[in-house]
Amino acid sequence: GHTLTLDVAGSVRLLPDLSWWTGGECIFVGDIKYKKVQVADGEIEHPDLYQLLAYTVATGLESGLPIYAAAAATQQGQRSQQHVATTEFNG
Repeated sequence: GHTLTLDVAGSVRLLPDLSWWTGGECIFVGDIKYKKVQVADGEIEHPDLYQLLAYTVATGLESGLPIYAAAAATQQGQRSQQHVATTEFNG
């Protein structure tokens, strides 16, 4: 695996859920949230975006991808349906 840190001293280690590396360089970073997305006034919760911002800063990428998954409520005995909402974050 690749070691990703936020600070120069390397004491703040980061573990993104998704990352794609080519020749030692990260070319994609994403963060998966296994919860229902919380949106207020059209904006996603800030702590989730701050976490992704830390990943993009540490990798030097201009953008990252938050991925939210939540099961829809169903009646007993029915199968649940998964909904995934994504949005691009430009740091």
